Amino acid sequence: MKRLAKLFVYLLVAALVFAGAFVITVKLVFRKQEITTPNLVGVSFFMAQKQIQALGCSLHIADILYSKEYAKGVIIAQRIAPGRLLPVGRLIAVDVSKGPQETTLTDFTGMPFDQVAKNLKIKGFTLGRLIKVHSRLFNENTVMAQYPPAGLRLDQNRPVNLLVSNGRRPRKYNMPDLVGMDFAEAQNILDSMNLYIGDIRYKWVKGFPEDIVVNQHPKAGTSIAEREYVDISLNRQPGKRMKYYFNYIHVPMAVLPVEVSLYRRRGDVLILEWRRDYPPNRRIPIIFAGHAKTRYVVHINNHFYKEVEF
Repeated sequence: MKRLAKLFVYLLVAALVFAGAFVITVKLVFRKQEITTPNLVGVSFFMAQKQIQALGCSLHIADILYSKEYAKGVIIAQRIAPGRLLPVGRLIAVDVSKGPQETTLTDFTGMPFDQVAKNLKIKGFTLGRLIKVHSRLFNENTVMAQYPPAGLRLDQNRPVNLLVSNGRRPRKYNMPDLVGMDFAEAQNILDSMNLYIGDIRYKWVKGFPEDIVVNQHPKAGTSIAEREYVDISLNRQPGKRMKYYFNYIHVPMAVLPVEVSLYRRRGDVLILEWRRDYPPNRRIPIIFAGHAKTRYVVHINNHFYKEVEF
């Protein structure tokens, strides 16, 4: 009886061991029938197909799309996420790039640079190298040449290099002697030479009338080119009522020179004081004669910029 019981126990243990081994074997067999989905984005379809076939599955092109990021024939998306377990033999759908969309390049010769920059952006191109040179034939900020040339069909996001005119070479003068002149007279002379007033400072020199120029930079006789700045010091006794009032505005950051117009407000009427071209990102003096508490309207490139009170 004891022998029979022992035999029964041995048979039960053997059965359990066999069942466990069977379960493990089945699991191993089925595990071999599954694959982990690899990341195929950025891989060429040809190479991805070989990789997937080696794992026992196959690829299917679901869609072919334009792409600025991926070259033609490269997978840009997969319909089954990387890392998922799939049964062997499963079909994996992917989207493949047909490269950037091509666009015909316009002839920009003779066009204003700011208009060309907007056109490039609209058509999907980028601005490449920007070279500026002086020219008698082309107005300032006009495109003189481009590369690649017009008429070619190019991939979007392609950089386009531009040669832009800086206008004629600036005239050079000998800096006039402004010392001893009334401010208004000095300003008229600088305007006639296309020179800008820079910093205005005050200095009291006994024996000189008020609002007379008592110092300047650059000094008289120095070589100076158009559109350069001249700093002056005016004779001003501390505490005395001023004949001229000064303040400054800043021209906002820009690539090209800007046209600044200053209007004096009288009720609803704007009276033009002056209009000048200035380099970008410069501090511009606002100069006026009379009493303070005057409102001025500043326009930049014929658009309202700000209204200020001095």
